[in-house]
This record gives sequence, C-alpha cells and structure tokens, in this order.
Amino acid sequence: MLSELVQLLGKPISPPNSRIRGVTHDSRNVTAGDIYVAACGASHDGHDFIADAISMGAAAVIVDQSRQSLLVDSNIPGWSVGDSRQVMGFVADIVYNHPTQHMHVVGVTGTNGKTSTTHIIAHLAKGLFEQAGIIGTLGAFSCGVLVPGQRTTPEAPDLQKMLSRMQSNSVDMVAMEVASHALMHGRVNGCLFDAAVFTNLTQDHLDFHGSMESYFEAKAHLFTTHFDAASQYGKCPFAVIGIDTEWGNRLCTMMRDLPYSTYSVSAGSSADFGAANIRLAASSTEFDLLYNNRSFPVVLPLGGAFQIQNALAALAWFIGAGGAVADGVALLRTCPQIPGRFEIVPSELPFAVVVDYAHTPDGLENVLSTARELCSGKLICVFGCGGDRDRSKRPLMGSIAEKYCDEVIVTSDNPRSEDAELIIDQIIAGMSSHCVVRRESDRRLAIADAVTSRVANDVVVIAGKGHETYQIVHDQVIPFDDRLVASEELSKCS
Repeated sequence: MLSELVQLLGKPISPPNSRIRGVTHDSRNVTAGDIYVAACGASHDGHDFIADAISMGAAAVIVDQSRQSLLVDSNIPGWSVGDSRQVMGFVADIVYNHPTQHMHVVGVTGTNGKTSTTHIIAHLAKGLFEQAGIIGTLGAFSCGVLVPGQRTTPEAPDLQKMLSRMQSNSVDMVAMEVASHALMHGRVNGCLFDAAVFTNLTQDHLDFHGSMESYFEAKAHLFTTHFDAASQYGKCPFAVIGIDTEWGNRLCTMMRDLPYSTYSVSAGSSADFGAANIRLAASSTEFDLLYNNRSFPVVLPLGGAFQIQNALAALAWFIGAGGAVADGVALLRTCPQIPGRFEIVPSELPFAVVVDYAHTPDGLENVLSTARELCSGKLICVFGCGGDRDRSKRPLMGSIAEKYCDEVIVTSDNPRSEDAELIIDQIIAGMSSHCVVRRESDRRLAIADAVTSRVANDVVVIAGKGHETYQIVHDQVIPFDDRLVASEELSKCS
C-alpha cells in the first residue's frame, strides 16, 4: 500500500508512523492508523484541525502544498500535494484496496431522475449479477440494509470505504448517483465506471455553477475524464444518454469512439430506445418500448410519466451490459416503489395525495403535468423552495405551479438560514393569479389546508421534500416527513 501511495503522492515529508488502516477528511472521525486529509471546505479549513487528527492517532496527514510548513515545522508524517481534496479519492481507493476494480459500477448523473434510475437499474441487475448495491440520495443500500446518507454522492473517503464494505459482502454491481458537486469536488476520483447514464439537464445549482454551460461541463466529466481512467484499467465503459434535452445531444458529440446508446420519449425521435402508446395510472405506467425496429409492451408499477424516461435509461443499461430485452421488460413488472417519487399516501378517501421530491422547475413540471392528466377534479399543489440554494428558480417554479394547478399553497421547504416568508415572496413573484394562491409558511398547516375539504377525483401533490424525514430551519434539524404528516391529516378527514 505504501509503495502505491508513494507512486501517487511522491516521497512523504516524513513516513507514516504506523500501519495505514483508513482515510478521513473529518478530524472528529479519525481513528488510529488513518490518513487525515486536510481539505478546504465551504465553511471550515481542514488544515486547522491537524493537531486534533494527530492526537486521535492519525498515521499521516495530507496537506495542500501551500501549507507544507505545517508538516515540516512540526515533524508530522505525511505528504503535501497540489490540491488535497482532489487526491483524496485516489488515496482512499488505494487504502481500501481498489473496490471498483472488482465491481460493475454504473454512475447516473443529470438534474432529475437520478434516484429513480439507479433504483430501477439495481432492480434489473438481478438478471445479470449476484448482488446489487445502490448509493445515492436515499443513502446506501446493499444486502437488504439501508444506511442513510447526508449527500447524494458521499465524500471520497466515505464512498470508497462504503464500496469496499459492499465488495466484502459479495456485492458485485453498484448503481451510484453522481452529482455535479461530486464531480467538481473529486468525490468519485478513484472510482472506475463500467457505464454511465445522463438523464437530462435543466436549471438547478446555478448558485454553485454560475451558468448552465459550467453545469453541463461538470456533468460531462463523468463521460470523459472518468471514462478515460476506467479504460486505462482495462474496463470498456459505455454510456446511456437521454436526448430529450439539447445537452444530451451535445454530450453524444463528445463520446469520440466510445460506445453509447440514446433514449427519448419524444415522438419521431431517432433514439435507440423510445416509447409509444403511453397509458398512465396513479400507481402504474404502461407503454410500448421501441427498440431495434420492434415493439415490446411494458408494465411499470410506478406512477408518473417521467418514470418512462428512467425505465428507458435502465433498459438501455441492462441491454448494454449484456441482458436480453425480454428479460429486462419482465423484470420491470416487479419494480418496487421508490420512496418519495410520485408516492401515493395510503388512504380510503376518494381523492389522491401524492408526495414527490420535485425541487427543480423541470421536476415540478414533470410531476404536475402527470398529475394533471390523472386528475378529473381539482389539482392542488403544496410546495416551497429550499433556502441557501439557487434563488433564480423560485419564480419559475411559481409560474409552473399555477400553469397546471387549480390551487397552489406556497409554503416553506428547508429554509435553512433564509427567512421562509421572503422565499415565499420570491416564488409568488413568478405567479399571475391564474389560479387560487395561498401562502402558509408552516408546512404542516399548509398540508392540512390542502387535504381539507377535498372531494372525489381531486389530486393533492406535496412537492419538494419527498423521502426526507426532516426540515432544516436555521441551524435546527426538525423531524418532518411529508408522507407521515399527510397521513395524519388525512386521518382527521375520515
């Protein structure tokens, strides 16, 4: 291991003082034998906690080259590098014995659809692999155990450790959500991908990326830099690209001689995988798969027209990985419900309540357009926007909500450090009163308002938080689950 680290990082300023056992970037989590990586974060500089890491038993420290004196002056074992955050994944890959060299790894990136696509892929993987794992927004899932996570894509040391544990538990395939932040911050450095899926690109995270162009470039790294790395280690990566946005078509032109397939739900598209004769129900979707000049009837037990794109992406991966189309279509029939994705809240009442994670303009439009098709009564939407995130999408989401709904109740999401009432103001600024609009910053009261006095065939959509079981208000994390709250309020209507 040490020889590999020297090959990657160069000769250490001082050799590690004990056997290396792990890697962490969090000084609070250091255990004896860990390499502590002093990385700069959004609110803290890891270099400030080197003494803490050493006191906890760190075997060595990695610092930015500009901070090399911290090691030299104190005779601390370790290395200095150009950017400690960017090497962190490669170091963890070495320390945890290169887990992705021994697994089939699929990375799924895009603005919307990552969670659903990874879950459908992992379900289809039953036809090709012994054990499939999932890493993403809902946490890490393998061998029947769910470990909740804080990020869509974990930090590099946590990710590599997680992958190593999966491999030791005989997981031979992993479907992983790969966020644009993760690509920019090097969280998947050291991961070798066998395949990658691009779902779509619509407005989100512009507070971080600055422009759609930069956002796209971050996503594209998965198909360029990371595919090149996988090829160097003998893997033959292939891509699955959704071409219902211009960005997907552009990504196709960047694939050089690497294999890829395309999918689209647009009529008349030249995509390799398409859909026709779409039939929607609240808890299921049926369509005809168009592939290789043939048509295959598909029954997917998931509600939402947007799930068709996710199913096409998963089928394209399955066939690209060596599966038969008939087997993939058969497996889709038993696909389990994905938490917080067009999830129907159980009730005996004659109207439907749907909880969905939609938190972008495109995501909200997908959910509401589907709900509108299913709704023969009134469509009511409860939603807000997260604080300390892209503010430019707030009025856009207000405009989309009133486009499809008869009533909109604008509420708080995770306001974080912002004033929830001001966020609501910015959402309502995009609305022109084409429907009934009410504001209620208390999310529980907003949900109660939405489900009260509903009649047969109405549909209530509670959007924005989906599977989340908390609400972040200032520095407090408050227990809050839209599904549980909706169920409690529905019980009062019985």
